[in-house]
Amino acid sequence: MNATYQPTEQEERDAALYYAYQFGIASVCEADTAAVLSDFDQKFGDDPEALEQFNVGAKEEEAKRAALGMTPEQYHAHCEAKRHAFRERQEKTRRGGTAGSQLSATVHYFCPDKTKETPFITEVEMLLGGIPQLMFPDGTYQFADQDRTPVAVYSPRLPEPELEAFCCENIERYQQHYQQNKEAIDNYETPEIVPFW
Repeated sequence: MNATYQPTEQEERDAALYYAYQFGIASVCEADTAAVLSDFDQKFGDDPEALEQFNVGAKEEEAKRAALGMTPEQYHAHCEAKRHAFRERQEKTRRGGTAGSQLSATVHYFCPDKTKETPFITEVEMLLGGIPQLMFPDGTYQFADQDRTPVAVYSPRLPEPELEAFCCENIERYQQHYQQNKEAIDNYETPEIVPFW
């Protein structure tokens, strides 16, 4: 893979629209909808395609809330409880994962400011339900869940530019994994992926 890989304009656009879709989901999950809308407007302005994806995400999440028979307030509490459980898992991972985890790496968490630099790493992280990248002493990165025994890996170990290229080249595989495991991933579970690299 080429370490100087640069995504095409269309690839960057696709990643941005996926981010807009995630904003739509957040508008239903988050109690402070006004703040979500303000952040969305700040990032996307009057972009009609982004607004369309926002509405798709919001509609899908609203349907999920309705199917659970929850009021908006109940759903906000439900989403916050899931986020809290997930944060606890991340914190456990940050402290060294489960006993038996043999990876010597630090955890590299999602950084919204880097979405333009690494849009496909960002999209894969979202598709995996927030599984962080591990950053190894040699400067390589890998998507992995240290909270499982054995550790579950979701990508090869690569320098960040090559990992971005890998995510771009294989984004459809990650999208397929998400679609096949959507309910589990949306509930902050981490189903394993069949290695394809």
